[in-house]
Amino acid sequence: MVRVGESPLNVTMNVWTPKTRHYTSINHIMNASIKNVESDEAICLAYGRGVKELLSQSTASEWIEDLWIIYSDHMAFQKEAGCNPRIGEIFLSFRELVFFFQKLEIGSR
Repeated sequence: MVRVGESPLNVTMNVWTPKTRHYTSINHIMNASIKNVESDEAICLAYGRGVKELLSQSTASEWIEDLWIIYSDHMAFQKEAGCNPRIGEIFLSFRELVFFFQKLEIGSR
């Protein structure tokens, strides 16, 4: 999530990649890609490079499978942890990520 007043490129997201068995910092990828962001086009290019890096480590279908595992484990933990007022927002984020990787999967066929 990007907070108001922050540049989208200053946000760090660490993503676990099963193939390489390590975390990838998307912030690092984007900052390395574009140092001086002045347009929406530059931001889109930076995000595109970040997505390209993610997909170089795992396929879109592997990401979808991993997202389901992460979400399922999270939901199982909710029974122990109690009520989470953000559960609806978490589901919407999960759903959007799955839809995003499904679109990429369909586009690569």
